[in-house]
Amino acid sequence: MLKLLINYLDDNEKDAEAVADDMLKRYNKILQKQLDKINERLEAMHFASEDIVEDFIDKNGKFSVQKFAARKRAIEKENLYTSSSLAGSKKRPKSWFKDQISAIRNDYQQAMMGNMFTNMFKILYHILERS
Repeated sequence: MLKLLINYLDDNEKDAEAVADDMLKRYNKILQKQLDKINERLEAMHFASEDIVEDFIDKNGKFSVQKFAARKRAIEKENLYTSSSLAGSKKRPKSWFKDQISAIRNDYQQAMMGNMFTNMFKILYHILERS
């Protein structure tokens, strides 16, 4: 667009180069704002993905078989623990239920604290990045 504008400026116009420089600065400013918005959206999407990106994608942005296998093993381990816990629930239902409620509360509190600190660090990083 800028090239077209320069081509159509009057050859006798003394300020043609200054107008072109001014337009270039404006375009750069507009493009920088668009880039900032895109980066903010990417950051939000990355945050909302709940670490799925880290679980399956390598540093080059490609699907990682090794990361997938590691995540699969972790899920299988969780399933084994859950199956064992379920078997224990049949033997002692009341105490098992109390243990589960306590574990859920602890997990919830830890997750809330983790999310709070993660959000604080991301906001701080964003602020420092813009400075």
